[in-house]
Amino acid sequence: MTNDEVHDELNRWLTQTLGVQAIKDRQGIDRPALPYVMSSLASLGQVQAHVRDVLYRNLPPPDGEARSPVEATPLLELEWVFLVFAYGDGCDSILRRLKSARHLAQVQEPLMPKLTIHEVGNVNLIPEFLGNRWEPRAQANVVLRGIADDGFVIDVIEEYEPFDIERKD
Repeated sequence: MTNDEVHDELNRWLTQTLGVQAIKDRQGIDRPALPYVMSSLASLGQVQAHVRDVLYRNLPPPDGEARSPVEATPLLELEWVFLVFAYGDGCDSILRRLKSARHLAQVQEPLMPKLTIHEVGNVNLIPEFLGNRWEPRAQANVVLRGIADDGFVIDVIEEYEPFDIERKD
């Protein structure tokens, strides 16, 4: 999955789970009706220091070629950290639901098997003064984990000729 696909999956899940519209940051669209949530990808990291395994697969040969290229995909666990903001009345309660949802596999099923919610951070109350009044706002970090599926075509040795090494004294 690309980062954009992970972001889209998270927003679909947020909309379904929280019952309010979820949008991406910096989309250049008008603000939805309050309340709503907005998510922003803050960071991406590798969970383990080393790759668990590498998946190899033969790809279909390109037109006019007899040899099939080989794709290698390192299977490594990634962690995406999203900043999730809620706007409007009850925004803190909206994000508080994420804290509970994280503990129920049945609620996370729409994300599975590719993604799981690993952590939901503290809900921070961050109201902002807009148009001569305070607008309720809240923010929490949501950490998703999944397996990277970035494959690369690699060069493989298909034929070799055995040879003997002679020792010269």
